[in-house]
Amino acid sequence: MLPKAATAVAILGVATGVAAQTQFNVNATVQNSLTVTNEADMNLGTLFAVSADADDYKWVTLQPNGNYGTVYGSSDLVLLTLGGQSAARGSVAVGNTTPVSITLPDAVFAAADLQTATNGGTNGTAFSTAQAAANAVEVRVADPAVARFFLGNFRAGSVVSGASGTNCGATNTCTITPAFGATSISFGIGATLMTDVSGTRTAYEEAAYSGSFEVEASY
Repeated sequence: MLPKAATAVAILGVATGVAAQTQFNVNATVQNSLTVTNEADMNLGTLFAVSADADDYKWVTLQPNGNYGTVYGSSDLVLLTLGGQSAARGSVAVGNTTPVSITLPDAVFAAADLQTATNGGTNGTAFSTAQAAANAVEVRVADPAVARFFLGNFRAGSVVSGASGTNCGATNTCTITPAFGATSISFGIGATLMTDVSGTRTAYEEAAYSGSFEVEASY
């Protein structure tokens, strides 16, 4: 046994340690918008067109993969696609598999009025309101008297690094689910092209035509 004095010293030597505190900071980056990168502009290629009419029209669809469909419309007008076309292409950076919604211009050419019959394309007045609307996408020259082309029924597709939703081929909104591990998704953009049905602009000229449109992306 220890002497009493020694025992007292041993007990006093056991003490509770003082807790040390360390500060940790908290950081976050807030993002509330997605950026669509323009990978390629839309190129309608070389078009052969002579005249336009208020009653008659021609139309053709540029697919998101860059291929043209069949030219439909009135036999009284000429519209030929002579090659060199390509769909627009955009991309969006992603960090997970959360679906991304791509919104294209909402200009609409009613499918019920887009005649595909051999003798179709004779109800041009059905599209006069759509072509004159604020959301109309024009492809034109500077001279306001020269006939224009109009784009509507925009569609996204030909997706890379993701899976496209069923809405992509039916509306101007396309839902894309990124593939696992993908850091970006890309997609093609097509649209339906129509001749001018204003009735006041009745002749096309040999020139470079141009226009523009906007694309948005969101979660």
